[in-house]
Amino acid sequence: MTSLKPSPPTRPIPPVPTRSDALPGCGPVSAPPDCGAPFALRRRSLLVAGLGLATAGALVSCGSSGASGTTASSGRDSSTGSPAAASADASAAGPQYHEASASNTPLSPGSWTGTIGDKEVTLSGAFLVDGVTATIDGGTFESTAADQTVFLVVGGGSLSITNARISKSGDASTDGEHGVDDSYSFYGLNSAVVVVGEGSTAAVDETAVTTGASGANAVLATGGAAATVTGCTITTTGESSRGLHATYAGVINGSDLTIETRGAHCAAVATDRGVLAVVKNYTGDILNFEMAIDMAKDEGVNADYVIVNDDVAVKDSLYTTGRRGVAGTIFVHKIAGARAEEGASLAEVKACAESVIKNVRSMGMAIAPCTVPAAGKHGFTLAEDEVEIGIGIHGEPGTSREKMLSANEAAKRLLDPILADLDYSGKEVVVLVNGMGATPLMELYIINSFVQDYLKEKGVKVYDTMVGNYMTAIEMAGFSLTLLRLDEDMKRLYDAKADTLAWKK
Repeated sequence: MTSLKPSPPTRPIPPVPTRSDALPGCGPVSAPPDCGAPFALRRRSLLVAGLGLATAGALVSCGSSGASGTTASSGRDSSTGSPAAASADASAAGPQYHEASASNTPLSPGSWTGTIGDKEVTLSGAFLVDGVTATIDGGTFESTAADQTVFLVVGGGSLSITNARISKSGDASTDGEHGVDDSYSFYGLNSAVVVVGEGSTAAVDETAVTTGASGANAVLATGGAAATVTGCTITTTGESSRGLHATYAGVINGSDLTIETRGAHCAAVATDRGVLAVVKNYTGDILNFEMAIDMAKDEGVNADYVIVNDDVAVKDSLYTTGRRGVAGTIFVHKIAGARAEEGASLAEVKACAESVIKNVRSMGMAIAPCTVPAAGKHGFTLAEDEVEIGIGIHGEPGTSREKMLSANEAAKRLLDPILADLDYSGKEVVVLVNGMGATPLMELYIINSFVQDYLKEKGVKVYDTMVGNYMTAIEMAGFSLTLLRLDEDMKRLYDAKADTLAWKK
């Protein structure tokens, strides 16, 4: 065994946070009814929609009314009552209204053209708030025209509306592959209240918002805009008509809400810019994720996937056609996630993920197998003086069985095929020394000491090093090595802030 030497800065395994008040995901979640806090909806990214709900007496549902508790869900209409009756019930328990105040800010129809994300968009509103402060107290406001919002807030404008009724009708005029196109789903072309751009705000209080058209979200914040929705009843009945919808860094804060949505693709609370599935190259995984992607598309979700195949040990195995996806998947998630956080489109995030896949290679070995719970037994057996070279991450056997190796010999045995598979000479790389679950961290540092010296000898520049248990096979004793070849854009995304259970930066 080689002696332990000081190594470049590494990333220790962080402790598991004790907080449980924020859950990552792309759909709505629920919080205990007694939490006593509002919820905040923020369009965080394509891959991870940072949605934390802690509702105080809020009810959001799809296809039902009069339910109790604190829930959030989406889907097709599953109720037996009529939309009109449900809407009446919701309004009866909702805010109190009065006629328009004489002090209401006079507003006129108008349009706005600008860029949201990477797309130039033209929006029109029956009541335009462009760079001014508008106060509305009471009254009924509506739009019956196709592709027109009721209230459109742009140019750093501020809208405050209370004790009012907002009504939107007039179906979307353009269909997409799965319902209405992106102009409605993500830019608010036919919605009731749309707030666009940094500095633009809307406060909607004690107000009934009703939409009865396709593509008619109730309240949408996009392009860095912010909206606060309090004490309102929201009812939508058309296809692709969400309750609260935040896109492109838009933020919506809400409390004391009743949200009822009906029709296809009708999430009560949504941040869904799209979903990218990162799939390891195992036959079962691919079959299941392909089915999931197809089902998501049928529901109007913009979805796609990439396949990670970084294992240089095999071309085909018992479980795959082609190389397996192993520890290099960690880098795909990190870098593609950072690109999504920047507001990139699904296609752009997919291209970023594919670039990482092209530039990452891995190989692993084991000195003791793992026990897959479903099987209840070891996936393979080893003699006391044997090691398994080229193992997978699900307990699969490797590609060869050899006599016990020293730490240095084992590391070289894995590095040589990696370096032979991709030209790393003169390039900057991130090194991942990954434990398989039962290998002590000290032994991984011993491995890393050799890896650093060997890469320097080969003319490979180490930009950063990660040492720890990042992708494991339960209690398998062994390790894997991964090299990620960097370019400047990939380096920038790798260095982006991360806050996850396994990786904090």
